[in-house]
Amino acid sequence: MSIVNDVKIANLALSALGADRIMSLTENTTNAKRINEVYIILRDEVMSAHPWNFALKRTTLAQLSSTPVIGYSYAHQIPTDSLRVLNVFNGTEETNEITDFKIENDAILSNYTPLYCRYIYRNEDPTKYSTTFATAFSARLAAELAYPITNSNTLGKVMLEVYQEKLRIARVMDAQESGLPDTLDNEFWIDSRIGPVQRR
Repeated sequence: MSIVNDVKIANLALSALGADRIMSLTENTTNAKRINEVYIILRDEVMSAHPWNFALKRTTLAQLSSTPVIGYSYAHQIPTDSLRVLNVFNGTEETNEITDFKIENDAILSNYTPLYCRYIYRNEDPTKYSTTFATAFSARLAAELAYPITNSNTLGKVMLEVYQEKLRIARVMDAQESGLPDTLDNEFWIDSRIGPVQRR
């Protein structure tokens, strides 16, 4: 069983900043409150950045009763736990993947039914996370919290570089576990422009 949990991830970030550690994310301390403010949104950001093995699902999509007014014949509901749709299929074989669809208002519009998809889901169980994902996520937290905790934009930039390197390593290792080459998909958007808000 994984030794990863939310508090350990948070404390990795705080330790990287030389800040006081916490015992619980819900404790009444300044650092716990700061972590809580950004924890979920940054977890989802990092989880969306790569099709992690621990955060993948395949499912049959529910067809909606309402149909698109123009352009497409059917609308199917995107799962409520979806962070990012990766592939859409009009059959149960991977050779049935389609590209002629649109995502609008939490629905997939297409000319096919039934419809299936492969997607990154919001995995809220940290015991399922790989240790490399956990360390990358902790570095992302540290980058975001560097200025609020240390009043240093420089440290924030350093931690963002650390995050990008840890994320790269984590993605390579995760891809290797799937027997896949380490290829960056075209939608990979984590770069030096993403990070803590720069303050003067």
